[in-house]
Amino acid sequence: MKTGHEKNVSNYETVTIILSEPGTDYNPSSALIRLPALLAKLDEAKAIVAAVNEAQGVKTLRTDELQTAFEDFDAYIVDIKRTVAVELDDEALNHDLQSIVNRGRRPAPKAKPSADAGPPARTRSISRGTYDDRIAILADIHALLKARPEYRPTGADAEFSTEAIGDRVAFLTAALNAARAAEAALGNLQEARARTLYDEKTGLVKLVKLVKTHFSRRGGRQKDTYRRLVALEFRKFGA
Repeated sequence: MKTGHEKNVSNYETVTIILSEPGTDYNPSSALIRLPALLAKLDEAKAIVAAVNEAQGVKTLRTDELQTAFEDFDAYIVDIKRTVAVELDDEALNHDLQSIVNRGRRPAPKAKPSADAGPPARTRSISRGTYDDRIAILADIHALLKARPEYRPTGADAEFSTEAIGDRVAFLTAALNAARAAEAALGNLQEARARTLYDEKTGLVKLVKLVKTHFSRRGGRQKDTYRRLVALEFRKFGA
């Protein structure tokens, strides 16, 4: 069952079908609500609703990919600290490294756990501060270790080398940029959908109101058409 914006478009298509029926004698003076214009608006509405749905899927995918990319971030930082301590045994360097890590620590929110609460649901959000701060921390660690060419872990610890850390910074940055691009694209399409469906002068819902007004002043068969049009519900929805 269609709901929201899609229901508005579906009902609008029903309006155009009613107006296309033989004997309807629909010939308004305003070009804005003549059948060719209404059908063009229908095509436009279908296209933008489909585009928003597709963009929503892309945004969900990119956000999931972003969250997956950061899932082991804290563990990765811990392993870097361990590897540096083993490879260099430099107390001053360890202190500088810990100072960088401490910048990203924030007090945990206080909340009373519910006795019957299940595991926390995974939310799909792109918090600019959280991800930017983490990437900045890793980039600073990379810069710190890049100045120490003698730091060259191998074997199982090679993933914590300066080169690998640089690659991780680039990977996380790309994942964040992709998620934000998908979010921006979705927002632009949602604004376009709002204009197509709900613009106060040319939006789909406004056109239906004008069509209903046209038939409300007529009798006979057109009075029956008016009753059928009134039965179709249209509502304005947000993003």
